[in-house]
Amino acid sequence: MSKNGETPGLLKTLWVSDNELLVFLDYMARERGNIDFDILFNLFDKEDMFRFLDLFAGRSIRIPRRKSIVKTVEYIKIYVYLKSRGYDEKSVAEATKIFGKKSNSIIRIYQKVEGVLSQDPLPYVIDKEETE
Repeated sequence: MSKNGETPGLLKTLWVSDNELLVFLDYMARERGNIDFDILFNLFDKEDMFRFLDLFAGRSIRIPRRKSIVKTVEYIKIYVYLKSRGYDEKSVAEATKIFGKKSNSIIRIYQKVEGVLSQDPLPYVIDKEETE
């Protein structure tokens, strides 16, 4: 355990789907106001990108702390789950069971992520669909 109480190596144990990873990168770029996450994605495969984030978490290169990354991944999982199922009452009810959160928390998380992702994209963010 590190001096700030975080566990080094934690991030490489996170499993995210390819779709969740793309949403995670888009969210982090917009919320943090930079394209560093897109650059990392272009430099590393998924596993190596999370290993890099783990090694540099909290340092001056502006990578958020692991707790924030884990929380964001959880938020993205909830958002992607709801979005892929039409974000209706049924999907919210199912998400409460899957993610172990109350419906008001699930709704708040969805709205927070949707709010960030609906912001105007940064002019220098690479659109993954344009590069494929």
